[in-house]
Amino acid sequence: MSAKINKLLMAGFRGATSQVEVAFEPSKAVTLIFGENGTGKSTIADAFDFVCNRSCGSLENYSLGEPPRRHVASLGCEPSDVKVTITSGVQTWFASLGGNGPVVYPQNSCPDARILRRRKILDLIETQPKQRFEALKTYITVPNIEKSENALRDACNETEKSFNEASRALGQAKDELEKLWTAENKPCNDAIGWAALESQKDTSKLQANIAEVDKLILAFQNAETALSSLDKAEADEKKALEELVAAEAKLKEAESRQTQQNAELLSLLREAKTYIDKRVTLTQCPVCERKDIDSAKLLKRLGERIDEMAELDSLVSNTKTKKRQTESKKSVADQARKDFCQKTKTLAILLKSCALAEVKGQNLEWDNFNTLLSEQEPSDTVEQQARQFWKTMSELRQPLKNRKEIDQKSLIQHNAIKGQLETLQEKIVQATSQEDLLAKLQLALKIVSKERKDYVENILDSISVEVERLYAKLHPREDIGKIRFYLKPNAIGSLEFDAQFHNASALPPQAYYSESHLDTLGICVFLALAKHFKTERTIVVLDDVLTSVDGPHLERFMTLLHEEAEHFNQMIVTTHYRLWRDRYRWAKGSTANTQIIELGPWTLQNGLYVGEFMTAIAELEKIIGQPNFNRESAASKAGVILESLLDFITLKYRCAIPRNARNEYTLGDLASGVDSKLAKELRTRKPVVAAGQKLEIQLKPLINAATASQWIRNCVGCHFNLLGSEVPDVDVRSFCQNVMDLSSNLICAFCETLPTRRPSGSYWQCKCGELELYPLIYPGADPGTVDDEA
Repeated sequence: MSAKINKLLMAGFRGATSQVEVAFEPSKAVTLIFGENGTGKSTIADAFDFVCNRSCGSLENYSLGEPPRRHVASLGCEPSDVKVTITSGVQTWFASLGGNGPVVYPQNSCPDARILRRRKILDLIETQPKQRFEALKTYITVPNIEKSENALRDACNETEKSFNEASRALGQAKDELEKLWTAENKPCNDAIGWAALESQKDTSKLQANIAEVDKLILAFQNAETALSSLDKAEADEKKALEELVAAEAKLKEAESRQTQQNAELLSLLREAKTYIDKRVTLTQCPVCERKDIDSAKLLKRLGERIDEMAELDSLVSNTKTKKRQTESKKSVADQARKDFCQKTKTLAILLKSCALAEVKGQNLEWDNFNTLLSEQEPSDTVEQQARQFWKTMSELRQPLKNRKEIDQKSLIQHNAIKGQLETLQEKIVQATSQEDLLAKLQLALKIVSKERKDYVENILDSISVEVERLYAKLHPREDIGKIRFYLKPNAIGSLEFDAQFHNASALPPQAYYSESHLDTLGICVFLALAKHFKTERTIVVLDDVLTSVDGPHLERFMTLLHEEAEHFNQMIVTTHYRLWRDRYRWAKGSTANTQIIELGPWTLQNGLYVGEFMTAIAELEKIIGQPNFNRESAASKAGVILESLLDFITLKYRCAIPRNARNEYTLGDLASGVDSKLAKELRTRKPVVAAGQKLEIQLKPLINAATASQWIRNCVGCHFNLLGSEVPDVDVRSFCQNVMDLSSNLICAFCETLPTRRPSGSYWQCKCGELELYPLIYPGADPGTVDDEA
């Protein structure tokens, strides 16, 4: 068993606005932390969650509109101020608040804290089955098993979808193949057999023929284009030549009219003007070498003569342009003639070597075209043969196109048959594969789902048995229980539960059980789960889970917690229920194995206040142990203790006490209830040391000694009375001591509880069994009147 937690330190965390330390007693199985609402009980529970579970605790149960970690730091503190440490033996874990939540060091071997809050009880009991399953999911499922199962289910759905798609495509391929087979008049016995034969046929010859026809058609197109270009180029050349002849005729006619002006002279004048214009300082004629010439006058005269020759100039310019155009058109025609001859030659070579029937059927006399086939440069003869060849063979294009269309259709048909057959075969393989895979996936899903459900059901069955055992201890003979948890059939993540109510079974307990019964049911479920999955480091924290419960049920609950605490490393319980705390205060609960921590009022400045808890007897001992004791407090405390002891005896034996309207009894009334008949039998047996020989003590003398001075309680501890001033301290101390003597013989020194258990038919005993109270019932009373065991 791991070391128990012995210290919790908090600072800047939730309600701990200033540093506070909570010390635990590892020797005690149960720690009860009592505090009224708002004193910081949940802060302590959240601290365990913060360190052990890396959680923000109860903040995560609420919708805050922002991450819970933003509210972990105390009011007025920064996130960096948050500090929580837990010490267990020699090991200490330190926790601070990081950007993503708690940061704990060291990360390993941290205590395994199982924390139950009131909100979780509601999740367990009152929510819908799906939310209930989510609340218990971390306990009853293998981690990530649902994710794995859902992934397997998705794989089944995807595989089934693929199988259906492959089956649809398979059917479609069969239909297409049937259509092709029917179109061919259903040769062979079936479409698949026919398709297999057709797909095996060699199509290389068809492909070669189509390729050859494509080359021939392209050659025809090239030759035709070249011929069109040649015809146009020759027409353009002829037109340009005609325009040049006309321009030259006009130029000659103009020159004949002006014998002194001709084109050559105009050219000479222009050249002279250009020459002189570049030499403005010229003084000597470059032709006749005449000196003292005026270059400016000479330029002016040259310009005048050139202007006089304007018409001739225009005709000369036009003739030059036409000449250039004619030369250009001739060049284009020559190139077009060359292209046409070359393209026709290429076509002729292809046709001569072609073995297609359409070409062979032309019976062409190739000797007539030897010049075309042999000459490299174009000539009139080559052009003539080229034109003749084109005229002879141009009609061959259409038969070739028809041949290509037939061959292409055959090839397309073959490819379609082969493609549909391949698709059919592929889809058969795919559908078979998917069908096989689907069967395996569905089987795997069935196995995983069954194993998961069996695993969860086994846990639920085990938990149901344990819950029923715990619940029966809390509610014996109440005709409720038979709790059964189970998964809803044909549903994922839906947890149902039912219970018995009197003679009716399988009922929803929410409809029939009281709120207190539902609260204790939720606690039993939590304890059963914690026990089922406990480790050696498991500590159980119950954070104010009990709202209100009567005395007998509270006693059973306290007993149950002590019994179940043996299964865990530590159990810590917080409560605001004062009756629970007072049962320990008045010796009706064992403090020998229970640590009581009492929280005082919370303030913003000081945060949590961890006070000291003391039983009433311990308080009285502390008061009278002081030299200058408070006599009023001592007398009052002793009187209250004496009342509680006498109340215990008179209730246990159902003593006769004078009734009153308010059902309130004085010390005198209670003391008179222990009559002489009971006094003779009223005794205890207890050892001096644990497990030692038991000594018998008569209680009536002790009761008489304590009640003989009861007036001191009234005069000194309860009311203002002058007589009280006359009572010396020694009498007050004597009264208190008599009360403590009675309590020490009625309350066990080892477990510090009154004898409330019934181990046999003759006496009562305390929790540990060391102290025995006799008799079991009032002497001579009906055995059926025996008091309930607590």
